[in-house]
Amino acid sequence: MSTESLYDAVKRHAQLTPKAPALRYMGRTLSYRTLLTEIDRFAGVLAGLGVKRDTVVTVSLPNIPQGIIAFYAINALGGIAHLVHPLAPAPQLKAYTETAGSELLILLDGGASGRPALPTAGTVILCAPAAYLPPLKAGLFRLINRKNRPKPPDGPNVYRYETLMKRAARAAARPFPPPEKPETATAVYLHSGGTGGLPKTVELSARAINALCREGPDILEVPSCRGLSMLSVLPMFHGFGLAMGVHAMLLNGGSNAIMPKFRTGAAIKHIKKGQANYMIGVPAMYEALLKSPKFYGKGLRRLKICFVGGDFVSKSLLDRFNRRLAEAGSACRLFEGYGLTETVTVCAVNKPSRHRAGSVGRPLRGMEIRAFSADGVPLPPGEAGELCVSGAALMNGYLDSPAETAAAFFEYEGRPFVRTGDLGHTDGAGYVFFKSRLKRLVKVSGIPVFPSEVERLASDAYPAVRDVCAVDVPDEKTDNKLVLFLTLKPEERAALTDEKLNAFREELKALIESRLSVYARPKEIIILDKLPQTPVGKIDSRTLQKEYAEHEVL
Repeated sequence: MSTESLYDAVKRHAQLTPKAPALRYMGRTLSYRTLLTEIDRFAGVLAGLGVKRDTVVTVSLPNIPQGIIAFYAINALGGIAHLVHPLAPAPQLKAYTETAGSELLILLDGGASGRPALPTAGTVILCAPAAYLPPLKAGLFRLINRKNRPKPPDGPNVYRYETLMKRAARAAARPFPPPEKPETATAVYLHSGGTGGLPKTVELSARAINALCREGPDILEVPSCRGLSMLSVLPMFHGFGLAMGVHAMLLNGGSNAIMPKFRTGAAIKHIKKGQANYMIGVPAMYEALLKSPKFYGKGLRRLKICFVGGDFVSKSLLDRFNRRLAEAGSACRLFEGYGLTETVTVCAVNKPSRHRAGSVGRPLRGMEIRAFSADGVPLPPGEAGELCVSGAALMNGYLDSPAETAAAFFEYEGRPFVRTGDLGHTDGAGYVFFKSRLKRLVKVSGIPVFPSEVERLASDAYPAVRDVCAVDVPDEKTDNKLVLFLTLKPEERAALTDEKLNAFREELKALIESRLSVYARPKEIIILDKLPQTPVGKIDSRTLQKEYAEHEVL
């Protein structure tokens, strides 16, 4: 059985092209040789802290070098990298780590939030964003953020990344034996909505991730990725960002220009310097580029292909972006793709030689996408049903959820298929057409938000709340936002003045942000006397969305 790991990709290119750039980070370039040295050194650090095969390590970092180094170091030891949003509130991070069985946390050190909240008594490694910056930039960064820099947290098991790496550099290199872990074993935990729209922890293997990322050159329509670079701004806790934003280039010998946070000006500089030949992103990122007066000119010719996914993509965005690039004399075009965490990420995509308007593309090589009826019968082209996917890039399942895993998979003609929870159809040429989500999952800036979590929190925290429904509505900055509709018990409603109602709304918004995330914070909280219902007595979310769109507020 093959034992090729994710780590092996970096090691292979470090041996083949040691001086080639692997990562670019705010003015600093790390070659493949340097990147591998840092990965091996940190793997030695982790091994000294007890990390071994199947040890779960939570990495909650933005796109900074330490996040990538940690990811591959964990994999080198045969551990499981549990990737979590770096802005996850402490209660949510605690719940995630407990669910995953994490034994060590790697978190961001510093920032305006002050002293980090540590959700565990276990081992914690804190990473400073300035660690890999060029000396002058690092000094300026520390100077600017000196007031916000947190004091060292209490606890004997809290370490700083830089300190551990300096100690490791002074000590003799610690060899670590290959874990002899099959590539089909779980290597990564990511969080997803699952096929039912409730949060799940998805188990992904090295085989699944590698199978997808080996298709990188075919997707980009190049013989090799050497000498080419991806703008890596989608975070690694996002399957799209992990696989196509980071690993695909490193697996195929290219480089990544990594950004902790999307900044329009910095992205344009990367593009015009030729440090970002390719870009993947969510619609809001491309809208931001189009609004910039600097996103013009011959420098855009260095862009070759851009891809957009993670949310509904309007034809207007595609047309306006492509027109801007054409005006600059660039052959680059923006193409839409389709995927889900249960298939690592993208499983169908349009590309220059093969695209069709209105579709999300054709399945990648080795992948099959078909529409099935509710009773598991494959549907002919043009007939809508639940989109289901088969191929090498399928998840192993949902962590500690055998019933949900069994419900997500089924077998057809001897091949496993995973249900997407999405409604759509294919055409005679195999192009996939996405229609709507069957599962309740909203993307805010490309980040999954679960309306059911927001509803449950509002209902549990406030006994006065009677009915509640969270729906997504368009938003100029983030593509989507939640609007929370609710009713109050009559006696409670009668006792509240307008001033108290406004205070209640702001208090509830703050609670949602602190317990879930900033992306889950509702744009508005609208209190009604009654929520509309469907014929079977369920709250009619579609009517709420429609009336909100027609009247802006009810």
